[in-house]
Amino acid sequence: MNRLRDFALLGIFALPVALLAIPNGPVPGSSGVPGEQSCASSSCHVGTLNPAGGSVSVTFPGGLTYTPGVRQTLTVTVTDTTPTVRGFGFQLTSRLASNSKTQAGSLTAGNNTSFVLCSSVDFTRESEKQASCPANQPLQSVQQSEPLRVPNNTWTVQWDPPATDQGNVIIYVAGNAANLNGQNTGDRVFTANYTLTPAAGGGGPRPTISDGGIITAGAFGANRTVASGSWIEIFGTNFATGTGDWGQGFQGNNAPTTTNGVSVTIGGKPAFISFVAPGQINAQVPGDLGTGPAAVIVRNAAGESNSLSVTVAARSPGILSPPVFKVGDNQYLGALHTDGAFVGPVGFIAGVNSRPAKAGDVILTYGVGFGAVSPANPPGVITTALNSLPNFTVRFGDVQVPASGLIYAGLAPNFVGLYQFNITIPAGAPTGNAVPFTVTTDGVALPQTLVTAIQ
Repeated sequence: MNRLRDFALLGIFALPVALLAIPNGPVPGSSGVPGEQSCASSSCHVGTLNPAGGSVSVTFPGGLTYTPGVRQTLTVTVTDTTPTVRGFGFQLTSRLASNSKTQAGSLTAGNNTSFVLCSSVDFTRESEKQASCPANQPLQSVQQSEPLRVPNNTWTVQWDPPATDQGNVIIYVAGNAANLNGQNTGDRVFTANYTLTPAAGGGGPRPTISDGGIITAGAFGANRTVASGSWIEIFGTNFATGTGDWGQGFQGNNAPTTTNGVSVTIGGKPAFISFVAPGQINAQVPGDLGTGPAAVIVRNAAGESNSLSVTVAARSPGILSPPVFKVGDNQYLGALHTDGAFVGPVGFIAGVNSRPAKAGDVILTYGVGFGAVSPANPPGVITTALNSLPNFTVRFGDVQVPASGLIYAGLAPNFVGLYQFNITIPAGAPTGNAVPFTVTTDGVALPQTLVTAIQ
């Protein structure tokens, strides 16, 4: 990915015309910094600058401020609905507002779809950034390594602000909506810039996620594996200075991704935040993460936390079974009779109205992390329609509940990411104060070892 421009200039007349489109990014100094250029006025693309119907933008995790030395992850987005557009590219740089020829902080590519170039102030020398930039190439720009094909149009960029207060910083960005015709004509180029001010009084200590500090909801099994839509608890320090919940943060049926000034990304995608305290965050895992490891990062006004990985599975079910429902060696299912009494031995928990179930009784319980339902209801959206889980089975001991006894098994209406199960105790179910309760969904078994009481 090295941009050996001097070599390219020597051989430019021997290159095929198609290479002039420069698929691996513009030359340095094409971000629209005053006195430099944008890609529309350089040799890489010849097209319209800032036409209607498109834009380039940068999203900042903590608003238009920076805390010296505290890393931010920026998101660059290029949009254009023009029918001829086939792909997108970008270039971004950070400069001091007091001197646009002075680099402000350090840039790092967020993934393998982009890279960082170092260049001299007059752009006569350049090289790809390794651990750092050479002293004679102090300017940095990050740009695409190859075009993103429609509909993909976003990149992440890590920016480490100056270690000390250097006054205002300006982020310059140029975006290209390309027709990918193999030539440098007919493309549409957009520019934008953002002025960031030093955070008043600093942002305080950065948030930190504790080792092992990510589990699914503790009342639902505290599993270490999550699924899209799982409710998780994140434990650590410096998340917030007080407590807050999502309260009025909903937009229609859509849950907020920032609560009490705190946001979380999982696998690079925003999670939905229901509760924030200085040492705990309750969040719902976003959708479309695939399976495998995913990085979890917390962000607030002080910057972003360390990155801690979680394992994502298609389904990671957990049934309501609060720790207080563990009596001796038995972890009891958290279930209710239709009259509101808990299902369990009489008096198994002091002060709790409880009695065993019997054949023919309908009991109600809840779950998280069971995965996709039909019809689909994405994470972060209030459930408004009845739905169902595929291949859902329940057993009491060795006796399976027939399909007619599964009155409802799906996302609970009027909630976000909460599953509801209305189950009829089958005839012939074993009796006793510790009857095993097991569940499978689409072949995935409940990892919890639970019992209930049947008379």
